[in-house]
Amino acid sequence: MAAREVIGGVWLIDTFRGPVQQGQEACEFRRSIPAQTVTEALSACYCDTLHRWLQARQGDSAPFALRPVLRAKLDLILDGLTAR
Repeated sequence: MAAREVIGGVWLIDTFRGPVQQGQEACEFRRSIPAQTVTEALSACYCDTLHRWLQARQGDSAPFALRPVLRAKLDLILDGLTAR
């Protein structure tokens, strides 16, 4: 399960949980989506994008621009999450 990677002794998914909950409590993020679902989506997006970038670096495939790709995916998720 890629979204359960450990970084610095903390599950990656747990690094997203606090900010998501804070965003919902501050009415910055929609409350209609459970915080756990948002946390899982963010973690999966991050892990998948990082995995693809690492694969591209090890192979002969075209360069993978990590920053703009990750930024575009996070913008997509966060735009859908923003409270209206």
